[in-house]
Amino acid sequence: MEMLSTISGWIWNPMAYFALGLGVFFTLLTKGVQFRRLPDMIKQLRSSESGEGELSSLQTLALSLSSRVGVGSIAGVATAVASGGPGAILWMVITALFGSTCAYAESVLAQVYKRRIQGEDRGGMPYYIKYGLRAPALAAVVAVATLAGYGFVFPGIQANNIGSSAELAFGIEPWMTGLLVTAVLGVVVVGGTRRIVNVAQAVVPFMSLGYVLTAVVVIALNLERVPEAALLIVRSAMGTDQLFGGPDRLRGGLGCAPGGVRLGARSR
Repeated sequence: MEMLSTISGWIWNPMAYFALGLGVFFTLLTKGVQFRRLPDMIKQLRSSESGEGELSSLQTLALSLSSRVGVGSIAGVATAVASGGPGAILWMVITALFGSTCAYAESVLAQVYKRRIQGEDRGGMPYYIKYGLRAPALAAVVAVATLAGYGFVFPGIQANNIGSSAELAFGIEPWMTGLLVTAVLGVVVVGGTRRIVNVAQAVVPFMSLGYVLTAVVVIALNLERVPEAALLIVRSAMGTDQLFGGPDRLRGGLGCAPGGVRLGARSR
């Protein structure tokens, strides 16, 4: 575990700064497209017309959100707060606001270099690397890595988190949860792109709404502590806790363990 943590630190610590820096670069380059074109995005979502790929804007959004709102948004955030302290929340928000332009740039490249094969549009990283950068060897490596990640690694992590949560909350054996998730996923995937999109369109809105409503309920039940929590998040993110001896002062504020505030200081 120590060796894995060390390797993870070597990879992801520089990657965090790189992702944030790239997001800032694209934000400046596009003149804040994620803020400037927000009204247009809402207008496009209201349209039910399908594009060239026979998918409407709402269907495309649902398909995209299906991989973003879920286990990672819950377990991932909890893990980040546990390892980086309350300040990690602020940096996640900042990275999301600026990093959204990276997703925008990637989507644009996917549209420009996509290919229509067997009646379906196919694109993504391997395609714009192959046809945009004209680097077929690198595209093949990325395709294999993507296949391994999305075919085996990422679903395994998601299923593990779902199984662990179901066991903790309802006492269901993890293998039973894993079997159910695998069966449902298999039925959806074998139907091709159209079935995946239809399922995402039907499920994702309810999943997203439930996610937001749960967050609103939690905040409402603890409304009187929101200012205190916001102050703790900002102080931990900016490192003022160490500078002014904040850990001792804030230790009992939200019922945090002493280590929680101390770890928050590391999220600078």
